[in-house]
Amino acid sequence: MVSIIIPTRYSPNVMIKTLKSIRAQTNAPIYVLADYSKPSQRLTKTMSSLDVQYRFIHGQHSYMEKLFLLLELVKTPYVIVTQDDVCWGRSVVENMMRTFSIDDSITMQAAAVLPRSTVHSWVQSGLHFMIRVNDDISTLWNSGDNYLSANGRCLAFATSHIKNARRKLDVLNCDLFLYLENKRLGGRFEKVKSAIVRITPPSKLSDQLGPSSRYQYNRREMSELYHDLDLRMFHIPLLPLLNALWENVLRTPPAAIIYFFIFFYTRVYAFLMQANTRSRQFWEAEATTKV
Repeated sequence: MVSIIIPTRYSPNVMIKTLKSIRAQTNAPIYVLADYSKPSQRLTKTMSSLDVQYRFIHGQHSYMEKLFLLLELVKTPYVIVTQDDVCWGRSVVENMMRTFSIDDSITMQAAAVLPRSTVHSWVQSGLHFMIRVNDDISTLWNSGDNYLSANGRCLAFATSHIKNARRKLDVLNCDLFLYLENKRLGGRFEKVKSAIVRITPPSKLSDQLGPSSRYQYNRREMSELYHDLDLRMFHIPLLPLLNALWENVLRTPPAAIIYFFIFFYTRVYAFLMQANTRSRQFWEAEATTKV
C-alpha cells in the first residue's frame, strides 16, 4: 500500500532513530539513497536488521534528483517522503493512509512538524518557538492547505500523481515546488494534524543561516518556475498569524524574544547574501541536527 523513501547526503547515525521510529509502526518498504558519505557500521547494521534497502551513488546529486531516483523504486500506490533526522510519532502511517482512504481525491499530505522536547542552546529555544508558531499558522490558515504546511520533513503522495511532476532537478525549495506541482497537476492537499513528526532544530545560529536563506528565496525561485504564480499565496492572513504568535508568546516569552532576534538577523544575512543563494546548489548540512 505504501513505501517510505529517504533521500540523504551524509547517512548520519541520527537516522537510526528515524528508521526505528518508522519501522515500529509499519512493515512497509523503506528505501534510502545517499550520495556524499557512506554509512557507519552501526547504521549499516541497523538498516540490515530493519530490512531497509540502502543505495549509495557517487558524486553530488540534488535532493530532487535523488527523490526521483527513489520514486523509480516505488511500486506501491502511495509513498511517504521523509528526512534522515526526523522522529516519527505513533501512527503516522496509519493516519495518513486513513486520510487517503477516506477521500481518494487527495493526492498530497503533510504531517504536523513539531520540535523535540530537549533544548540545548538559546538558539534552539528560539527555533522551537518558530516551529510551533509555523505549525499553528499552517493549521489555522485555509484549513491547512497552504505552503507552510508543505514541510518536507514528512510528505505523502499518491505515487502515480507525484511521478508526473516536472523533473526540475536544480530546485532549491523542494517542498514548495512539490506543493505547487501537486496543484498544477490538479491534485488536492491535506494537512494531517494527527500525523506528528518531531525534529531537532539547529543549536547554532550559523546552522540556521542556510535554511533561512533558502526559505526567503522561495518567492523568486517559484516565480521563475510558475510565470502565472499568484504571489498572494505567500501572504499569511493576519488572524492566524496573531493567534499563533499570541498563544506561543504566552507559553514561552523568553524563547519568543530570542526568535525575533534570529528572525531579523537571518533576514539581514539573506539580504546581503542573496546573490549567492541561487548559485549554491549544495549546502552543508545543519551539523547540529545530525548528531
